[in-house]
Amino acid sequence: MVAAMERGGMAEHRRALLAGLTGTVLEIGAGNGLDFGLCPATVTRVVAVEPEPRLRGLARTTATQTPVLIEVIGGPAECLSAADGAVDAVVASQVLCSVRDEGVALREIHRILAPGATYRKSRRQLSKPSPPSITPNNLTRHQCTPCGHQT
Repeated sequence: MVAAMERGGMAEHRRALLAGLTGTVLEIGAGNGLDFGLCPATVTRVVAVEPEPRLRGLARTTATQTPVLIEVIGGPAECLSAADGAVDAVVASQVLCSVRDEGVALREIHRILAPGATYRKSRRQLSKPSPPSITPNNLTRHQCTPCGHQT
């Protein structure tokens, strides 16, 4: 199935999603790590979040076969382990439609992005209505249950 999707244009879609990114990138829902080999040379580090243990194991194997430094970690999108303002880009490809609380996940993304950073998501994630846009003025604080930090 993955091979058919790749032949059907998914690889080009993912390559376009990653084009032009620089610095440290956090990828939400890394799956088996297919995106790792598509990162541009300007990406210096990837923190790949994958909550599913089997896929996380596959992603760790894939990470050893790429030139960029990749750290594969577990955890939900609603409780990201990166520090405030720590990443230059966040990529979420076809995953936000499956998180428990999309609003909390989006606040987490906003929290970890450095000023002027980039957030990119796949356009194929439109199964739910889009939440309101995130600005510092409309954020509400949320206690992250698994790790306890405030978002």
